[in-house]
Amino acid sequence: MAVRRAMEREADRILDYHSRQYLYLISWFLRAECARRKKQIVDRSHSSQTEQPERESFALVASVLNQETFVLLNRVMQKAQDNQKWQDLNAGMKCFTQIVSLGVTGAKQSLTTS
Repeated sequence: MAVRRAMEREADRILDYHSRQYLYLISWFLRAECARRKKQIVDRSHSSQTEQPERESFALVASVLNQETFVLLNRVMQKAQDNQKWQDLNAGMKCFTQIVSLGVTGAKQSLTTS
């Protein structure tokens, strides 16, 4: 994502709370994506359509779930734990929880559609 790259490029100008805000943003985005997918499943079951769920948001999710984001997440969480910055650690854990939740939801959906 452009925001993450800008944060890395401008590291000397980034304040502590910027990474926390970024992780909260990722967490919120992934939670919204999970809710959107659940709503699509419910809507499809009520309308008796057999088409596959839309894949339009795949590129957006893929841009968030790349290797660099995981490296940043790991770095922020480790630094927060070492410096006992519990709000930053909490933001990282919420972000990680949403990543795992999205993965579990995706796996569950692929099992039910197979």
